[in-house]
Amino acid sequence: MGQAGIGAGIVAQAALRARERASDQMGKEWVGVLERVPLFEQLSKRHLRRVAGLAAAKRFAAGSAIMRVGERGDAFYVILDGEARARPRTGRTVKLGAGDFFGEMALLDGSPRSASVEAVTDVLTMRVGRSAFAKLLEQEAGIARALLVALADRVRRLERKTPA
Repeated sequence: MGQAGIGAGIVAQAALRARERASDQMGKEWVGVLERVPLFEQLSKRHLRRVAGLAAAKRFAAGSAIMRVGERGDAFYVILDGEARARPRTGRTVKLGAGDFFGEMALLDGSPRSASVEAVTDVLTMRVGRSAFAKLLEQEAGIARALLVALADRVRRLERKTPA
């Protein structure tokens, strides 16, 4: 789970465009949302457009589960509108809103979820599924390389925080 620091303006504009489209498929307008997610910050615009092309809008009613702890991770989400609450196995409950994202590691390994996320209000998300993302990685080695760089950076930052 993380916060992308996405300005409400970008998210609001993208959400409005999604509502205006006849289909729930999302397109290149979501590049601005994805490029603020740390896992994707090393991707080129072309690669971001490819990932955005996999995304679909998914709505959740207030009180419904977006994901549950222990479930197999099958998707990544960015909240576009509404509020949710993340409850990790251990630690404090975290409030999530527009621009916050969660489930990004599920795109890579499909491991069980480490937190439950529940919609507090009606929530509109952008969802990228794991199987479509895995196929894209097979087609685009440049995306895989950029993700490895981002993950290596994340590991190095964690190592600097951990006393030797």
